[in-house]
Amino acid sequence: MSEHFNLPPLHTSQADFAAIRSRNGFYVDKTRFFGDLLAVDGDWNHLYNAPPSLHHSHLFMARPRRFGKTLLLDTLETWFQGLPPEHPASVAGKSGAGSRLAISLPDESWTAPAWLWESLAAEDWHGTHGWHPVIRLDMSRTVNPNLGPLQPVLQGYLLQVAALWRQRGVAWDDPWTFPVRSDAPDAILSDLIRALEQHYKRSPVVLVDEYDAPLVEFIGTDGDVARAVAELRQLYRVLKDNKAGLYGVFMTGITRFARRHLFSAANNFTDISEESGYGDLCGFTEDEVDLYCAPYRERLADLEPTLRHRDIQADWRVRYNGYRFSRLPSTPRVYNPFTLTSALASVLASPDRRREAAEGIWPSAWSESGHPGLIARLANDTHWPMPGDRTATMPDDGLRALSRPDYTTLMLETGYYTWHGGRDGTAAHLNFPNLEVAEMWTRDILELRDYAPAQDENLVPDLKTCLVGGDVEGFRLRGGLHGRYRSPEPAGRGPVPHAAAGPVSADGRAHAVGEVHVGRVVGPRGSSRRSHLCLRGQVQPPRQRGPRPNPRPTVRTRTP
Repeated sequence: MSEHFNLPPLHTSQADFAAIRSRNGFYVDKTRFFGDLLAVDGDWNHLYNAPPSLHHSHLFMARPRRFGKTLLLDTLETWFQGLPPEHPASVAGKSGAGSRLAISLPDESWTAPAWLWESLAAEDWHGTHGWHPVIRLDMSRTVNPNLGPLQPVLQGYLLQVAALWRQRGVAWDDPWTFPVRSDAPDAILSDLIRALEQHYKRSPVVLVDEYDAPLVEFIGTDGDVARAVAELRQLYRVLKDNKAGLYGVFMTGITRFARRHLFSAANNFTDISEESGYGDLCGFTEDEVDLYCAPYRERLADLEPTLRHRDIQADWRVRYNGYRFSRLPSTPRVYNPFTLTSALASVLASPDRRREAAEGIWPSAWSESGHPGLIARLANDTHWPMPGDRTATMPDDGLRALSRPDYTTLMLETGYYTWHGGRDGTAAHLNFPNLEVAEMWTRDILELRDYAPAQDENLVPDLKTCLVGGDVEGFRLRGGLHGRYRSPEPAGRGPVPHAAAGPVSADGRAHAVGEVHVGRVVGPRGSSRRSHLCLRGQVQPPRQRGPRPNPRPTVRTRTP
């Protein structure tokens, strides 16, 4: 048996770069991107002791939840300013060799230990930009769950950020005074930038995590999103107006839908979300999983010998890989880091899970990673315009509205859809990235109906059996669907069993339709692709004039 009892700890919910490195935790090195991401123009100005400027001073990237965005920002924070006095790993940083950044530290309370970057791709390049104070903004902490005004929440959070820097020794010298609660959020941020620059004589870096979090709450609601947009626009305008006083800004979020509403006030951001060269900046490539997860696969085989006869990574590939963040086919496909490491940790810790893995059954954590509540709720919202067969088309660049955005694009940007195709003359199209997302999407939708798979684990397999066998009536009875049913011929799709269900008005016209398809789905230009069992809402408005009725939610299902 191989010895792997001291494997690097899997930190499924840890996004603290220094803490991970100090414990020799599991870390997939992404610093190889820093040469391009943080490229500089020119050299140090030794006369003024000024570092070279960043080639791209304002960068933006959107990725779904739990794809490592926060860990990336934490790595950048440590890259620019080392470890602040209050960081738990700072004590360990006071011993041993310092990195090149150590010579630029503002005082001895800050540390920049060499072990943080040891053996990483950017080790020899660290310190190129010199030391800079970093303003870290986690916008998920500014969400108003009641959809009320954002200003008081923004004021309170920004005052906490300013208080942290006062605790680190920053003084607000005359004529400037420490901000107070009555100050506007943009004024607090502007004063903080000015105070840091004056105190340290270095331009600050601003890192914004989940820039869109306060607005996501408004999707599918009747809240006053216009007021929220105006409040955030005013805050983000500071990042444009203070460009000369900032060394760099890096902003991340889940969606790109707010760009046209917010970035007109900060339109100097370079969007790398769909740049093929940054396609695996967040997420694990196949090669990275093969390299970094090899010891864990061996440990699994030691614990459960029957796993030696399975291609574990092939199982992972089908269930967790497949995300492609650009329509360009050269963009690498990646695994969701959270779902893969969560599954791996779960199977390592449980003999029952290991026996299931030996049969090819691996746990799913997508519902903790995606936006199941939001997406499933919108799919069942009878007033929500659904995409029909638009999964095979290009989505709009951005969403037309904030409260009622384009559903297909929302599915793409939250990670439920990803790009496929685009090679050999075939058009790029959207579909589920992998088996995990397809199955969890089905379960998330069913959870909103009267039958919950959490209470009936055989439901989804039974439904799939009915579909594969063309048993429409069995599907109706097993699924608990109600209403009048018909079996039209599926136009243009060949001999595909099809069932439609939904409440019917007095004149016999269906207001809501739930459809089920089984077989190969025909994509653009005649290309075909397989789709796992999934559900998608499809609502058809009534044909008659007059007040619109309120039909009950329905679903649309496809299966290979």
